[in-house]
Amino acid sequence: MRISTTGSLQGQVEALARLKADLQRTQSQVSAGTKLLTVADDPVAAARVQDGERWLSAADQYQRNGELARSRLGLQEGALADATDLLTRVRELAVQGGNGALDRTARNSIATEVRTLSEQLLQIANRRSPSGEYLFAGNSSATAPFAIQAGAAQYA
Repeated sequence: MRISTTGSLQGQVEALARLKADLQRTQSQVSAGTKLLTVADDPVAAARVQDGERWLSAADQYQRNGELARSRLGLQEGALADATDLLTRVRELAVQGGNGALDRTARNSIATEVRTLSEQLLQIANRRSPSGEYLFAGNSSATAPFAIQAGAAQYA
């Protein structure tokens, strides 16, 4: 078989064009800092990259959810501490009110303070987070969880 000079030169030109294209792609990869410029470069690796990106996205979401839960639990813990302080004061007043030496005015004063503490306890039970959600409302965080009906606290 005869190889013509033109055919030989044409093959060399095509080889140089392929090498030039490979060089340009390599330079693009280096400048972009990544091996995969397009999915066609390596479809399997591209699929792995996409899976990795999904996992990273899910991990970021889990972290944000954890931080939100930690913040909300901190707010709830603070509210429960405030409620404990109020209930401790109510207990002190109940013991004080059981003293037989107190006159009617002193007992009325204690009753007034207990009613005020009860209102404060209701406010704590209906405390909101900075985002405006009720802390103790469960899944219905847009609805106030507690209300006074017929003289008693009711959970909605």
